[in-house]
Amino acid sequence: MKKIWMIAAAACLLGVSVQPCWAADPPFGFRRGMTEQEIIAVIGPHAIQKRGVIRGFPLQGSESRVPSTPEEFGATMLFPATIRFPTFFPLAPEDVGSITYMYLTTAPKPHAAFELYVLRFYSTHGLMRITALSAPIRTGADGSELWAKYEEIGAFVMSSSLQRPDLRAVPEMDYFALSDDYWNDKRFASKKDRILKGQGTLWRSWEWQCRMTALPSERTSCAHPAAEPYPATFFGGNRVSTIRLDAGMTGTNTGRVFLSYEFDGFADADFVISQRAEQYYRR
Repeated sequence: MKKIWMIAAAACLLGVSVQPCWAADPPFGFRRGMTEQEIIAVIGPHAIQKRGVIRGFPLQGSESRVPSTPEEFGATMLFPATIRFPTFFPLAPEDVGSITYMYLTTAPKPHAAFELYVLRFYSTHGLMRITALSAPIRTGADGSELWAKYEEIGAFVMSSSLQRPDLRAVPEMDYFALSDDYWNDKRFASKKDRILKGQGTLWRSWEWQCRMTALPSERTSCAHPAAEPYPATFFGGNRVSTIRLDAGMTGTNTGRVFLSYEFDGFADADFVISQRAEQYYRR
């Protein structure tokens, strides 16, 4: 994959590509910091399947399955399950109502591979995370149908030849994965079995980790004054910090693939609110 990106980047520098060098538009047409009202004005109220307020953060265990509740979509903090809080860790009183969500049946720039778009908003930041969900996938005993859709959607992020630059990771993003080739490897049979039982997910992620201007090999906070800025054309200046692709079972014979885009500042906003919750309930 790195070779593909290097070739694409070289082609852009030589001026031989007719496509943008990399993402010139925000993912699915959603801009960082948009408000719910701005999005409704673009797509219309008929596209809202449901909306509401995030009541807390997920407890440990939710990261091992396809998200099923608004609390599980997008939170960066996970808390140990306790008797007092059996379903989720609630927000501190001062933050109640500060995180909201919307489930949409379309987007400003939809893609046929997805049937739902889950958006997460913060009162101080606006839209900070997008998760696109595939339609339910009927699977057989070996899960090959789920794997095939996972690979197909993964190509949207990895390939420079597809016509959706708003979904594609840029070459500078660091790539991580559970494994790209283990699905049919007998050495990983137990992991595959757990995924097919709904006890885990396949995953890949692409992350923008800010570099120092003077020392490109050094990673630093993107807020650091010496940090290299995001590429000007990177998602239309919308600063996507993380792209994550997951696939897992949602029923006995059905699964889903979901593709998420987190904007810069999402993890920090999530962390601050989660820390206030922890301090409030554990003091």
